Amino acid sequence: MDATEISRAAATWTGWGHTTWPTRDDAAVVEEFGAARGTELLALLRSLEEDFYTSDARIEAPDLASMGRQSSKEFRQRHPELEAEVATAFAWCYTFDFK
Repeated sequence: MDATEISRAAATWTGWGHTTWPTRDDAAVVEEFGAARGTELLALLRSLEEDFYTSDARIEAPDLASMGRQSSKEFRQRHPELEAEVATAFAWCYTFDFK
């Protein structure tokens, strides 16, 4: 899959840059990419998000900013093929969920 497409899909799905808080909007991804491609991207996004959430930053970090940096760094080390924006979108969700 194309890294730029995955980045766009992550922003669309999470609402990063478009909404006040994380949305995880499946319908927005399907609308943006079409039913077939949207379904494939949603499966990938869910898998990547699950991987992102394996981070212990929520337990270890002293504050939200540190939590976001630590979890993003761990994810980027595991997925260097992805654009940084994917980690940013997931970190936004992660820090929101564990604030």
